[in-house]
Amino acid sequence: MSSRPLAVDYPIFNVDNTLVGVFGSRQPQPAAHGKVDSTDHRQADCNNEKKQAQEKAQGENTDTGQHQPQAGEWMGRRLIESLPLVIHDKEDSLESFQFLCRSDELINGAFSEMEAVVDGQRSHLVATRHKGNARAWLNICPHQGRPLNWAPNRFLVDNQGQLVCAAHGAVFEPDQGICVSGPCLRAALTPVTLVERNANIYIKPV
Repeated sequence: MSSRPLAVDYPIFNVDNTLVGVFGSRQPQPAAHGKVDSTDHRQADCNNEKKQAQEKAQGENTDTGQHQPQAGEWMGRRLIESLPLVIHDKEDSLESFQFLCRSDELINGAFSEMEAVVDGQRSHLVATRHKGNARAWLNICPHQGRPLNWAPNRFLVDNQGQLVCAAHGAVFEPDQGICVSGPCLRAALTPVTLVERNANIYIKPV
């Protein structure tokens, strides 16, 4: 009796151009002419949507100039963001300021008469330096609206270094220009804001 294994042929049938074995396994084949396989159609749509999404993302990055920062860029950004914010306003520019005088023209305790344009009008000022700070007011006494000086660029000063009106003796302290004695007690001279820069004194615009 022979022990050689039997050779078994597994028949394969051709049904609708599709190879089918005896076990019923079916190999995917292209769809017949004029017909669309729904599985292939869904796969194509999925691939198309992915491609469109990638192209859209790439286009947005190109339009806005965005890019993914590298490690060094992130470090540089953190360093810049940690620096204090310095805001430069119009005070940093003297273009809109009005020159009044040189810094050395104002002496502590001394009062000087000057001219400048204030609120669009040519006005007389009385200026001084008090504790190192430049001060100026309109040269008009709030009592009767007269000039404070008794002669051009000549002012009366008491023993405490306070400005005295030559007309009726009102006394004004030299810091805020408030009347501390006399007929207009507690009234104040009209201030003019000064800024001292680069050894010069300027009038700050209102």
